[in-house]
Amino acid sequence: RGNVLPGSEFNFKTDPEAVHVVLTRAECPITIVPWEAAVKSPIPWHVYQTMTKQDTVKGRFFAAITRHNLRYYEKVESDGYEVGDALAVVAALAPDAVVHEYERRVAVELSGLHTRGQLVQAWTEDMLPEVHSKVRIAARFDKELLSELLIRMLI
Repeated sequence: RGNVLPGSEFNFKTDPEAVHVVLTRAECPITIVPWEAAVKSPIPWHVYQTMTKQDTVKGRFFAAITRHNLRYYEKVESDGYEVGDALAVVAALAPDAVVHEYERRVAVELSGLHTRGQLVQAWTEDMLPEVHSKVRIAARFDKELLSELLIRMLI
């Protein structure tokens, strides 16, 4: 599921060639936080309100940079604010916040009218035979811990 195309997330669609290079050449472990994780792990609206009401430089900055995203929620149903990129930071710095993850061989689609930038996964051993290494996919986060970490970040 994507947030800019039906099958493409913004960062992957923006530069799928760079994603391809990382996926095929990296010699270190890779963790991917797909857009589905943001959709499944939104921070509750009352937490978002608390965060945007922080009278700190960081709180005012957070409110300013997220304000335009509120139009998105007029079009989709959500149980809270989908933090997106912040989840990648949380997955790296607070791995205990990841409550569901799995490993998979993956590739990124480099062409396609509707799928450029789409991350495709090998669900079975015979899929993507040219891909040999696996990545960790962080699929869902602990909303309570995530909320706590994000609020602490703004204080």
